[in-house]
Amino acid sequence: MLSPCLKSPQLAAFADFWYALRATLESPLPSYKDFPLETLAHFLPCLAITRRRDNGMPYYHFYGTELAHALGEDATGKDVFSNMTEEAQAQYMQLINKAAAKEKQDGSLNGRWFLCQVMTKDKRLVEVEGLTLPFTADGGEIRRATYSAVLGSVALGDAQGAPYAQPKGTEFDAFSKRPDWMFLQNASAAAE
Repeated sequence: MLSPCLKSPQLAAFADFWYALRATLESPLPSYKDFPLETLAHFLPCLAITRRRDNGMPYYHFYGTELAHALGEDATGKDVFSNMTEEAQAQYMQLINKAAAKEKQDGSLNGRWFLCQVMTKDKRLVEVEGLTLPFTADGGEIRRATYSAVLGSVALGDAQGAPYAQPKGTEFDAFSKRPDWMFLQNASAAAE
């Protein structure tokens, strides 16, 4: 059993929200219609919703205003790859292809927690922590909501550079119960 590893209190609150909502439902995943706007509104500035184009390419259906401000670009409507290095693109494709194969094989539905670095235009690296959880839309389409928290500082006027390959991340089955590690780590563990 892994110990709690989330660094961002807001990310932990997003997980609390999603799992609490799911516990009130008869289905294993929330629908976009299940999200109470007055509660979801708190998370929207740091939320990115991804969908797949007809060719399978993931893109940002929605990109929160705080993400756009912190990273220097509103990515709404853009391919997820639009600001990735070639290495990050290859790693991302490997990750989603592996997750898709696992989902087909055992009926699971992939979620992901990750830490990555983003380089700003002035060449500073900023650490970003994210949690991706699925939900359904009309017609049963699976979409993914990623809450991202910028853990490092970002200077005014910085623009998003290329996300680096993700050095740390954990895949999990979103149909299962909340993993033991998906809670806020205590202050002493965070300082290490």
